[in-house]
Amino acid sequence: MSQFGADQTRIIQDLIRRVEKLEAAQRSGPGMTIGQASSEFTLPDVGAPATPSGGAVLYSSAGSLRWKDSSGTDRSLIFQQAAAVDDPDAITALTAPASYNQSHSQSIVTDLNNLQDKVTEILVALRNADHMLG
Repeated sequence: MSQFGADQTRIIQDLIRRVEKLEAAQRSGPGMTIGQASSEFTLPDVGAPATPSGGAVLYSSAGSLRWKDSSGTDRSLIFQQAAAVDDPDAITALTAPASYNQSHSQSIVTDLNNLQDKVTEILVALRNADHMLG
């Protein structure tokens, strides 16, 4: 006599239902949560994923680590090097004079304008290399 007896059909139906439930949970479940890593992770290359309804997707495409968020923004996480920015001009108004005059004031204005131009160059280089938004 079979160990399952006359209930083989019921057992098979129950197993089918359980497998279907597990498959559905796997498709709709959250991504992998990582608490601690004891070795490297291997991400196989995949095509661009669908835009997630919430959160973000970390994936690999053509060997490049990528991130796609719920707004549809898709970014490479391997940043390119930003363009070089020359050193700023030397500060001309290094010391305070005994009495202030138009020449000293103009030196301060020139120094501030040079610094503003250099900060703008740095921001443009960082934005163009996707190191910052805006």
